[in-house]
Amino acid sequence: MSTKPLWFNAKRASELVRVFEQTANKCRYGHPVCNNPDHYIGHSLNDSLSLALVNQSMLNKIDDFKAEDVALWHRERRAMHDIGEPLKYTRGRWNAIAKDIYYSNQPTYVLKGLGVSAVTFKPIAKVRISSTYWYLYVDIPIAKAFKTVSKNAKRKAIRYNVISPNVSEAVDKLLNKTVSHYINT
Repeated sequence: MSTKPLWFNAKRASELVRVFEQTANKCRYGHPVCNNPDHYIGHSLNDSLSLALVNQSMLNKIDDFKAEDVALWHRERRAMHDIGEPLKYTRGRWNAIAKDIYYSNQPTYVLKGLGVSAVTFKPIAKVRISSTYWYLYVDIPIAKAFKTVSKNAKRKAIRYNVISPNVSEAVDKLLNKTVSHYINT
């Protein structure tokens, strides 16, 4: 665990050194090694007269660093949770245009997995239709989807869901066609 405070970094350390060099051995009014002791009186009685101003200016700078960190955290938090929509909705959040935009950006289906049917012992795909709770089990014809790959690649695709790009593209075309036909009928 680090012993440095959270606000500390190299850039801020160099700024603190610069502040120290500007305010060391100077009074409140900026006179170097001033003869008037009233110019050195600070807020803390424990500090020596010459270090009161240095301590106060350093503490002010550290408070500025902490305030910058808090502001940065608030901006990051707002950005994390921002969904890119205006805060006030004129006709509600789900007006007709917003619904059309939302549903047009959704994929047609979500592939949940490939497997072997217990009834026909042929490959099937479990597919969830987007924006619904409906699942479809689609039969995948081996001759169409797996004709370009080896027997071992077919087995891996069916048993372990390890799909090569060729098979993935063929299965995707087949599933897209099947799901769009199901939705349109």
